[in-house]
Amino acid sequence: MKTPHTKKITAFMLAVLFTVTVNAQTQTDSLQKTNSRLNKFAFGFNLNQYQHDYGVGLNITTPYIANFMAFRLMGSLQWLQNTPKGDTVNTWSPYVNIRFGVVTRQLVITDKISIYSEGGVVMLLTNPSFSSKATQFGGYGLFGFEFHPRKNWGQFIELGGVGTGAIADKAIGRPIYSNGFLISTGFRAYF
Repeated sequence: MKTPHTKKITAFMLAVLFTVTVNAQTQTDSLQKTNSRLNKFAFGFNLNQYQHDYGVGLNITTPYIANFMAFRLMGSLQWLQNTPKGDTVNTWSPYVNIRFGVVTRQLVITDKISIYSEGGVVMLLTNPSFSSKATQFGGYGLFGFEFHPRKNWGQFIELGGVGTGAIADKAIGRPIYSNGFLISTGFRAYF
């Protein structure tokens, strides 16, 4: 026996089923877009600051292994503001910062925004004008936010910390460098 509400309940249930099906298809499409991005190499450019040192760099990211983790290599030319001993003028001295790390799988908020974490080792190729050590080693860790306005393009910002114990022992005041808070921003293209 049909009640007067049977047609309304049936229509409501069909609308709910249709909405769930469309939503599931949208999430599947979003996951496929993200997975296609995760299965590609990414090449990028970045602007960064390690404590008080500004720099520019390039980065390359491998495709994700089992959609879980990838490896990233980043090289940056940094500048340390310092005053060499025996001098009275501040100068910006360049040095090289090389990072190699493991990137965890991106958590996709939408197909346009994702987050990730990264950690690894840092090698500094110092400048003999401010350091008596040719190289310094340390570690870093960060969280990144990536925005994907187009299919094979990402813009990112990364926040974290770096520790190397590097001291500019040839500069007045023996300032530390490549230690403390790090921030990096830039873009990546996926191929």
